Amino acid sequence: MFALAGLAWIVYVAVSGASWAYLGLGCLWLVLAACLIPQARQFSRRERLGYDRAWPAAEQDVLTLVRQGRNIEAIKRYRELNPGVGLKDAKQVVDGLKPSPGG
Repeated sequence: MFALAGLAWIVYVAVSGASWAYLGLGCLWLVLAACLIPQARQFSRRERLGYDRAWPAAEQDVLTLVRQGRNIEAIKRYRELNPGVGLKDAKQVVDGLKPSPGG
């Protein structure tokens, strides 16, 4: 949406011969879109993968495997419990469950 608005604004400025300030405004819209689109996609992916949900008792064994350092088995178990989740996505979830080095 922002990218389309920015592009439309730049075209309008080019056609109408408006000042450079208006051209800068259109470029600002494009930069804003370039920053927001990846953030929105990441938020959607995190929501789809269930990063913020409570873990049911059936998935506690995934957490146990991660705590034991058995990451490959944790990834396999996560994929068994969540059909349709790819290897890359499961690895990202399991990596997110690892305790932080300072904690």
